[in-house]
Amino acid sequence: MKTLGLEMIDAGFEAASGVANGEGGHVRTERLSPPGTVPAVALWDGTSLHFGSAAETRRFLHPRQLSETFWEDLSLSASNIRQSTRPATYSELAYHFVRNFVEELPFAPAEAGSVVLAVPASMTDGSERAEERIGILLGICSDLGLRLSSIVDAACASLLDPEAPSPARGTALVVDLGLHAATLSVVDLGATVSLQAFSRIAGAGWLAMVDASRRALADRFLRQTSFDVSADRHIEQAFHVETLDALDAFTTQPEAWLRVVSGNRERAISVPRDGMVADMRPFSEAIARGAREMLARMGTSLSGVQVYLTGRARHVCGLAKALRADGATAVGILGPGAAARGAAAYASRVRVPDALEDVPVETGIAAPEDAQNPVAALQAALTLRRHAGKRDDGPTHVVVDGYVHPLRNGGVRLAAGGDGGDGVIRLPTSPAGLGVCTLLVEAVNDGWRIAAEVKGERFALPGADAALAPGDVLEVHGQPSPSRVLFARLVR
Repeated sequence: MKTLGLEMIDAGFEAASGVANGEGGHVRTERLSPPGTVPAVALWDGTSLHFGSAAETRRFLHPRQLSETFWEDLSLSASNIRQSTRPATYSELAYHFVRNFVEELPFAPAEAGSVVLAVPASMTDGSERAEERIGILLGICSDLGLRLSSIVDAACASLLDPEAPSPARGTALVVDLGLHAATLSVVDLGATVSLQAFSRIAGAGWLAMVDASRRALADRFLRQTSFDVSADRHIEQAFHVETLDALDAFTTQPEAWLRVVSGNRERAISVPRDGMVADMRPFSEAIARGAREMLARMGTSLSGVQVYLTGRARHVCGLAKALRADGATAVGILGPGAAARGAAAYASRVRVPDALEDVPVETGIAAPEDAQNPVAALQAALTLRRHAGKRDDGPTHVVVDGYVHPLRNGGVRLAAGGDGGDGVIRLPTSPAGLGVCTLLVEAVNDGWRIAAEVKGERFALPGADAALAPGDVLEVHGQPSPSRVLFARLVR
């Protein structure tokens, strides 16, 4: 059965599909792109209604016909967007936004036999306001023909991403960004992954972060080129898009380039990430301070919990550094779409209720039975693909990331998700559901065979019951991207 997980956070909607893999019931999920991350923003340009990225590219051209609150203020109240004789309601904008979002998915949502929504804690707290928003959301999903199984807390779902390492049992703090506030979720990690506490830091959301970043970058651009990007709204709009691209670049690169075209002239500057860390220090320190104070009220500290940043929170330059300065021993990163993948995986374990009103709203998700089962996780994380050609001669080398390593008498050890120590070949992929494992390529009577070691325990790989041959490939699935190990025979 194909499943669908929808991550409904206004700073970036995400979608993921899921398919059960193997007898162990492990679900392999896939982030759906396009559309990728889509912010809950709507804009009326006088003739058409635009959503998400399309609205962002027109933000400074029609600022009075822009709605950024229809998801947070989901209700029957009127918005500031007037298409005809009356303003559109927040619920109408939300309906068209969600419909537009699901229609752009690579497959028809009707194909999904089970759909789970991952929503912010403000929609699951049981308050009258939350129940109104959930009621409208159920109506939207019903009209769109989505087979809803459950509505879950997004922070909990993100920690059950089957494509990422399983977090250790204990307590976790998940830091995320909504459009209008940073969110802090304290989650208990046990047999049930459940939300314990939730807090918002108003004024520290995605919009404020992007605005502060844009102003800092515009100031740098002015000082280096003597050109004011705010002089013209079309240039200001183009610079806004450049800012978003730069923030994406800073998550993986030490610098970003900003380019502005005015007339026949192009101006460009390079901005180091370290410079943005300094510029954004007040913003990142405000979030870290809020986290420290929230945990102190609960009788704990940043050093006493596992700290995770979502893909959105990762865009705050220097946030991980600020959290470590306040006591966090390590800061983990949840990949983009983690909550969507967690929701898609959970959708395979819950049934669709007979009536829409029976769809549960859950602040706790039972961990899958295979969460502590290395065999099921190995089946999902490792795939050995056998070459169909001649298998008489064994391999002499392994090829990893373009580097060739000889198979010596003692064999080789490959560390997936860890450094492994001296003499161990490191793979860049952290295996899904395992986090860390060691792959052992060993000489046996009939040639070379491969096995896995997880937490000191040895396991046979699925499909590894025969000797390896040249052309065989081991695929390692996980974060941040898959890896391939090629077994080759080199003849001088």
